[in-house]
Amino acid sequence: MLYEQWRKIAGDRRDELALRDFASGKDWTFGELFIAGEKHETGPAGPVFPQGHSPAFILDLLAAWRGNRIACPVEPGQSPPD
Repeated sequence: MLYEQWRKIAGDRRDELALRDFASGKDWTFGELFIAGEKHETGPAGPVFPQGHSPAFILDLLAAWRGNRIACPVEPGQSPPD
């Protein structure tokens, strides 16, 4: 359900600014972020543990939604729960 909503928003706002990474200076439109999320892989099956304060957090989350996987965000440097 979250992924379907994301697809709709990304399609409706394809050319609008979606994400700005001040650390790298890179900006993504919703369309660019959607394409990057479609290509992003999170590793073996099972829960996904997005962490950090970078675009990789968003890409991990989008990939989890796309794969209908559990997403459990953790703090930077925190070990995933058992």
